[in-house]
Amino acid sequence: MEERYKKLHRQFFWCMLGLIGVISLVQILAFFVAYRGKVAWEKYSDLHFWFPLVANSGGVMVLRSVLESPNISLGRKKYATVFYLEFMATVLAICHGHSILVLFSCYQIPILWSATYGVKNIVLVAHLCGQVSMLAFSFYFWMTDNTNGVLNVIVAMVTLMLSHFLAAILMKFIREKDDIIRSHIEDNENLGERLLREPMTGLYNHAAFHSLLGQKIRERGREPLSLAIIDIDNFKRVNDTFGHKNGDMVILALAEVLKKNCGEKYFPCRYGGEEFAVILPGLKEKEAVKKMEEVLSEFRSLHYDWNTGPAITFSCGVFQHSEVNMSAAELFRITDQMLYKAKQSGKNCCNSKL
Repeated sequence: MEERYKKLHRQFFWCMLGLIGVISLVQILAFFVAYRGKVAWEKYSDLHFWFPLVANSGGVMVLRSVLESPNISLGRKKYATVFYLEFMATVLAICHGHSILVLFSCYQIPILWSATYGVKNIVLVAHLCGQVSMLAFSFYFWMTDNTNGVLNVIVAMVTLMLSHFLAAILMKFIREKDDIIRSHIEDNENLGERLLREPMTGLYNHAAFHSLLGQKIRERGREPLSLAIIDIDNFKRVNDTFGHKNGDMVILALAEVLKKNCGEKYFPCRYGGEEFAVILPGLKEKEAVKKMEEVLSEFRSLHYDWNTGPAITFSCGVFQHSEVNMSAAELFRITDQMLYKAKQSGKNCCNSKL
């Protein structure tokens, strides 16, 4: 957010600098179109050219130093842009205060700009500054018996109030729109997360596993990364003997053990059926084997009221991604071989190349 406003304020500064140039050119053009032969350039330029050029240029340089200062908070920088626009509006109003069009347009700009920040207090300050300036002009016109000028100021003050109300409505609309967009983004993120999760266990699903494995291999740099593949031993016997409902209970129990032991730093996934996989970034093969043995120890210690046979266990294959250019498919193939050897070694164990 800070960077976003830095860019916005940088653009604001260059826009103001360009506006000063445009105003100066318009003042020169106005002299040749409307005042040439009626007023000497020297007399005209003091108020209509040099005064706004010097005042606005000096003001914008001060503004730049404020916007680029690391010691000034973002909130104060926002107010600084509004105060500068009020200052520029006052300079132009002094040059052309007899015109209701100038009075009307000059002091609308700070209010409209302040609405972009979406902060009520900034809009209120812009409005109050404009009204104070209008009162000052009204007092001047009253002191100089300029009834038309006083009426112009009153009209300008009313339009300022209307602009304030319109800015408040605009901000409310933008906030509501942002809330709707934010809600949609959150819903999409939640939906995306749900699509990556296996509904029964809440673990990452088959598709998410392959995506995550490739991603973590690309991201690992020189950090170690290991993969573990788990298969529940004799799971068909559990389903055939005790029923699929109890088989699901075993699946859920292993999922909970994996979440507890691997859910914070690692990526446990349900690959399919009774087969699971765990992506272990940051762990060497020996460390990964130790982690899986802890999971196995906790899992086989679980007791099920309906289980009248031996403890339910799993077999696990573990392999570390090598330093050579090994693909995710190759890592999975070798780890699956380690699982096969664990099954051949009598099950209820973790096998690796160590």
